[in-house]
Amino acid sequence: MKKLNVIVITLFAFFSAQAQTITEADLLGEWKLAKMDFNGVLMNFETNEVTVAPGAEENSEVEDLKAMLQSGMSEEIKNARIAFKPNFVFESREGDKVQTGKYKLASDGARQVLLVDTPEVMTIDISLKEGLLTWVLPTSRTFIMYFKKQ
Repeated sequence: MKKLNVIVITLFAFFSAQAQTITEADLLGEWKLAKMDFNGVLMNFETNEVTVAPGAEENSEVEDLKAMLQSGMSEEIKNARIAFKPNFVFESREGDKVQTGKYKLASDGARQVLLVDTPEVMTIDISLKEGLLTWVLPTSRTFIMYFKKQ
């Protein structure tokens, strides 16, 4: 039993060490919105599918999101882009609307955050896994955006 505990602790330490700390170099470039999770409803802009996570409630909101995905409004969202440029410059594009500002990376130990100033400061939990930059937005409901580097 002791041997199993040592193996489990070793594996945990190994995988914890593998957690990627995001740097400015990792972020540089343009990122396209690939998916969005709104309260357990996943909108995949690459496949044009809307799915409901197990345990999430399928309701009229889900039908509204499915309709939005098929509408012209969806095209603006699908073409949403963010760009990280040298010297911590941030740019956000949604349709014809462009916002620029500055960003910085911060960490409070267990999590990494992105502080974006365009024009108000937003604090966004971020992670980078399997080629997707994940943003967890600070709202009362689950709102997660997944970006893919272009």
